[in-house]
Amino acid sequence: MESEYTSLYPPPSPSPSLSEEGYIFSMTETRAPDVPRSNPMNRSGGVDVDVDVDAEAEAANREEDDEEDDDDIIAPTPAARRRPVRPRRRRSRPPPPIENAAASGGRCDDDDADDDADDDGGPSHDELNQYSPPMGRPDLRTAVSHHYVRMYDYEVNPDDVTVTLGATEAVASALRTIGAPGDRIVTFEPYHELYPSQARIFWMEPDYVTLREDADGGTWSFDVEELERALRGDGGDDGAGNGGRKKPARAFVLNTPHNPTGKVFSHDELEAIVDLCLKYGTYIITDEIYEHMTYGGHRHILLPKAFPRIADSTFVCNSIGKSASATGWRLGWCLHPPRFSSLYRGVHDQLVVMSPHPVQYAALTYLALPDSYFRETLPNRYLDRLRRLARTLRGVGFGVSEPQGAYYLFARYRDVEGLGELGPREAAMRMVR
Repeated sequence: MESEYTSLYPPPSPSPSLSEEGYIFSMTETRAPDVPRSNPMNRSGGVDVDVDVDAEAEAANREEDDEEDDDDIIAPTPAARRRPVRPRRRRSRPPPPIENAAASGGRCDDDDADDDADDDGGPSHDELNQYSPPMGRPDLRTAVSHHYVRMYDYEVNPDDVTVTLGATEAVASALRTIGAPGDRIVTFEPYHELYPSQARIFWMEPDYVTLREDADGGTWSFDVEELERALRGDGGDDGAGNGGRKKPARAFVLNTPHNPTGKVFSHDELEAIVDLCLKYGTYIITDEIYEHMTYGGHRHILLPKAFPRIADSTFVCNSIGKSASATGWRLGWCLHPPRFSSLYRGVHDQLVVMSPHPVQYAALTYLALPDSYFRETLPNRYLDRLRRLARTLRGVGFGVSEPQGAYYLFARYRDVEGLGELGPREAAMRMVR
């Protein structure tokens, strides 16, 4: 069924539960989707941690794998995807820390990034042309840690911070760290397209819980019982004869402030999410790139600070792309639980190696901006733009709920002359002609 809401760039996947309403997605800045073209995983998925067999058996298993179709390891064909997956045998001993596994790749894995400095104490030009430590410059990871102390009075060890290639890669590395093929990943709909796209790239199964709008009150909410059913695994068959019940969700991806509705999740809503994720053993991956864009008394809540009981199962993903209006820099980070730091960094290292070194150094200046920039300048800048755009849209017949955060307007178009009878994609295309 075709979705009844859309955007002016490639739209999210269909949302059958929202199909009775007509929505147009408007925003003050665009973000191009990052969708890799091939699946980099081998057939086993997951990361070898549990161990059963000896190294000799593992080597024999690898040789046997190599003799099979290599093509479906790199880019599986439709026929290959239909073949049963043979579980890969496990190593007899845990591997060494993953962050050091590729240290011979010609890059700097030394944690001291300031040895080659100019006389003024800054890095030399040549240093910034070279690899940084894969997990990010030590001074930048320290600056990120200090940022959370300033903004939230939350202390995080720089060793549990990894600098990433934007929030997109931060989320992808988190999914790959804790997930394996066949795992279910739950998120709210409507959603940014990267969440289901990344889940499918890693052969995971996306599932959704619907946010519904109260147009009169100008708010969006979710049904706690629907969320519990999704996390528990009700509905659909996992193929294992479990009477229509899938296994509990492996991860819940939470975007707040929310794209595209502008919803800022309240303390009570977050508490309900936390309690259900703890109940079903579900990890939480947050996408918080709009954290400093909140309006009308709404404030972003940092999950591990407000709910310490979920901190050990929460990956906080963030980026300077939106708040610094520098989406092309691709500079983000992830706060990961200490028990996952080595594993997360290993996945990150093999996916992207590092965020660009010059950008890492430049981000130090951004993180040193005064508190007033994050608490006052950013919200005021975007709130004025949003209000002007909302007034304009209402003036031509769109229905618009003023957002609590982010910088999007999820507008209803059914009452707009010449658009109301069209599907979402057709309506969007007519507006840009």
